[in-house]
This record gives sequence, C-alpha cells and structure tokens, in this order.
Amino acid sequence: MYADLGQVRQRVEAFEDCSIAPAAFDHRSHLTVACWYAQTEDDPLERMRRGIHRFNAHHGIFTSPTRGYHETITRFWMTMVRASLCPLPDSHDATARINKVVAVLSDKMLILDYYSRDLIVSDDARYGWMKPDKKPLPEVRRRPRTVAVPSAAQLRRERAQTPSQ
Repeated sequence: MYADLGQVRQRVEAFEDCSIAPAAFDHRSHLTVACWYAQTEDDPLERMRRGIHRFNAHHGIFTSPTRGYHETITRFWMTMVRASLCPLPDSHDATARINKVVAVLSDKMLILDYYSRDLIVSDDARYGWMKPDKKPLPEVRRRPRTVAVPSAAQLRRERAQTPSQ
C-alpha cells in the first residue's frame, strides 16, 4: 500500500508519462490511477480512457479482439472505484481513501459477479459499453471529495520527510 500521496502521485505520473512497463502496470496500478482521477478530475472516465489509449500506443499495444483497450472493463472499474470512494468517511485522508479502495477492489475477478464471461469477452463489450447481465452496478450517489493535487515542491518536501527504509 501507499505510505503517502507522493507515492500515489509517482504511480500516476509513471502511467501518464508511460515510463512504467506494461507488465508492471498491474490491476493495483490501474485502480490507483482510477482513484486519483476520480478525486481530481471533472470527467475521470474520459481521462482514464485517454490515458489508457496513450499508454497502449506508446508501448505498441494495439486494440484487437483479445488485447488492448476494453471499454466495458474500463467503465466497470471506474464505476466501482467511484462507488467505493463515496461512502468513505471524511476523516480518511486521500492516501487512506486510495489504499482502502485498492484493497476493497483488489480481486480482478469481481467483474464476473456482474458480467458473464461470454459477454465480457465479446467484441461488443470491448468496443462499446455493455450493461452487466448478472446484476446491476452500484449507484454513484455523489462525486467523491476532491484531492488537492500537490505541486512538485510539495512532493519533494513529503519525500524529504519520509524516513529512508
């Protein structure tokens, strides 16, 4: 898990500047970026879409029937992240909120509670939005609290205050 917001931001920046290898950008990393966008962006889904497309293009990952960007999976996880952020108490700081959501949504197979395997692997689901065929997604009742995006100077101060391990 993340010790501070600086570590979260480093993961987001590695995604945004494509400096992280695709193999290292795992489910936890996707959730971290989704949490960050859900708390900092007016349209977190669109930001995630653009980011995944850019990341994939940079790394030569082209969308095909079995690989690359998947619209339904992206929308599913963004909805789950936003729904998981909403009920967290105000006493949780941004890092604690992200850690909690990443832990709660860590099971990649959760999607199969909502979608049949046949639907989720279909071309229709990959290239467009498909509603779940097993049970409805949770409602997102309100927009999650906004995280103030720290400046580079703030991140350096946070790193300097964190003891070396």
